Amino acid sequence: MSPTVVGPSTKTVEPRLPTLVELGFLLRPAGILRRGYLVGRPALFLAAYWAFASQAIWPLALLCLTGMFISGVAVLNDLIHESIGVPQRVARVLIGGVAAMLLENGAAVRASHLQHHFGEPTDFYPEGYIDAYTLPRLLRECPRYRYRLWNWAYRNHPESRSAVVFQSSVHVAVLLAALAIPSAPLRVLVALLLLAGLVFPIVSARGPQNAWGHGDPNATIVRGVVLPRLLLGMVFHLEHHLYPQVPTYQLAELSRRLDPWLQARGVVRIGVW
Repeated sequence: MSPTVVGPSTKTVEPRLPTLVELGFLLRPAGILRRGYLVGRPALFLAAYWAFASQAIWPLALLCLTGMFISGVAVLNDLIHESIGVPQRVARVLIGGVAAMLLENGAAVRASHLQHHFGEPTDFYPEGYIDAYTLPRLLRECPRYRYRLWNWAYRNHPESRSAVVFQSSVHVAVLLAALAIPSAPLRVLVALLLLAGLVFPIVSARGPQNAWGHGDPNATIVRGVVLPRLLLGMVFHLEHHLYPQVPTYQLAELSRRLDPWLQARGVVRIGVW
């Protein structure tokens, strides 16, 4: 897999970060009800999608499918970083289940995302090897992007190989089922999730990993009212890298606490609606 891109976005804007206590930020542990809601929300959206799609109420079905994708990505992030209090063994099972709903491979996503956060600067950066590609090459790479990450995880994480293989087989089984079963809800679900898998690396490579075209992602913040809520806090990319132990639902509060410190150091502020 080439080219080799180094330097995952784990560098802080200066060596000494304020602690959460110094920011006056309370890292509230997620209670059992919140954990259940966060983990179960993608499945609820999926059930709602199926109910609406079965009745051919497609506008609401597609809205629910969008909710499933966004909430699934958000809770995957929280489970991978163990930031909502789910034990590691349970979290790994849940990662596999949530990822399967998105036609993803949870074991591979976990391995590549942790490398993205905590790998050494000279290490290969699997999530971001496409960041430096030109747009034409990026478009050509998108169809195989997710599968290359799965292959990287299989080759570099022997302890996760059985999980990567099993979850890959689930992915293939769902694709074959969509081809074999004449079900409009199933085929639309699979088609749109495959499309999301093509679009996601484009958005990532041209969005948070490249500071939305505004320079250094390690010195750029996004601020707004509507979009951060719609994306469940996932626009706070720099804040997440500085404090990965903070769950996504608390990143908006963290960003407010961190704003004066970041702006005093000259970060670029991008305003969104």
